[in-house]
Amino acid sequence: MDLTVKGLQLSEAILQEFGLGEAPYVNPQEVELQKLLAGATEPWEKEHYKWRITRLKDQTALAGEPGAGNGPPVDSKGNLIAVLPAREWIKKNPNIVKEMPNEALPPELRKPGVVDKIKGVFGINESTDVDRIKSLTSRVLRG
Repeated sequence: MDLTVKGLQLSEAILQEFGLGEAPYVNPQEVELQKLLAGATEPWEKEHYKWRITRLKDQTALAGEPGAGNGPPVDSKGNLIAVLPAREWIKKNPNIVKEMPNEALPPELRKPGVVDKIKGVFGINESTDVDRIKSLTSRVLRG
């Protein structure tokens, strides 16, 4: 809400800066995701929470735009949906895995990358074949 005092118009941003305006909306789901991000230990978990936070912000910011977000996730009664840890959230939303970047997924759910696909085409088994290739190349280099 803007305020006009003796012909001087003060914007909502200026009022907030001096603690006079309405407090900005803080999404409790984002707060919970930030807490989970702070406690994440695995690199994929950190990327997972960053992705979810960005997605939540986009859904909220674009709410009401045609073809855009619908606002924060709510249940059938309009209540905000509880924030779940990464693995539980993935189990509850299995179709979302298709949209997530590889680095935001646990190792067992990652899609094979280009290098992995090439290895598969040539039948290279990471653990045994690579060791065998290394030993063969070292013999050739020695002599």
